Amino acid sequence: MLRFYYRYSPRPDETGPASLRRQSEACWVHAKTKHADKTSKKTCVRCYTDENISGGTFQRPALQAMLSELRQGDIVIAASHDRLARDMGVFASIRQAVAGAGATIEYADGTTPEDTPEGRLVSGIFALFAEYERDRTRTRTKKAMAKKKAAGKRVSGNIPIGWQELEIDGEIKLFQYWPELLAVIEACRLRSLGFTWVQVCTNLNTNSAYARRDNKPWTITCIRKAVKKNFSWARPSYAGEPSPNMRVPSTPYFNDDE
Repeated sequence: MLRFYYRYSPRPDETGPASLRRQSEACWVHAKTKHADKTSKKTCVRCYTDENISGGTFQRPALQAMLSELRQGDIVIAASHDRLARDMGVFASIRQAVAGAGATIEYADGTTPEDTPEGRLVSGIFALFAEYERDRTRTRTKKAMAKKKAAGKRVSGNIPIGWQELEIDGEIKLFQYWPELLAVIEACRLRSLGFTWVQVCTNLNTNSAYARRDNKPWTITCIRKAVKKNFSWARPSYAGEPSPNMRVPSTPYFNDDE
């Protein structure tokens, strides 16, 4: 059986689906060229995909599933060496698991197969370069984040619900954004009256007083997360306006992840 393995780590200039599509096309071209007899039967091909996971870790859901299902004579096909692993130790573990199952590894980019001494040598060299590249990327990222932090800028994550970025004396800082905070309070009030999440979102989206900072509509996923994480301070205030005794958190600890 042919087992295609795909993996991607998101990049600012590239989306996951595009990367997966290219990997899939490369693997299919390689398989049809080298193993045409097996690609003619859908039961002889199985695909495994790890999304948003680094190649420097061995514990990947799809990878582990593939390794556990390997049988004698199976062929693992990856678009390139770095899709399979970006760490020498991880690569060695994968190669050992594949060899132990009586299977082999092939790469769609033309890298020498690993069933020969030369192939194993080349794969080891590529693994070292992949690890080196990953370490360089990590170093550059840390330096960039340290530079932004020193300049008083946000270094990671989305702006939380109920907060906005404002520039004060040349520094970007977070300040409370009341329309979103009041929207969370109103959502708690509506839920206490038995409103469904759909009705809650409809009410919030039809009232400009609860407009979101980025003008996006309130969604069920977004408002449910906001209510769940802020119920302790939002529920006591149902007046519709900020109460003098309302204990709004002084630091943002909830994310606007949809």
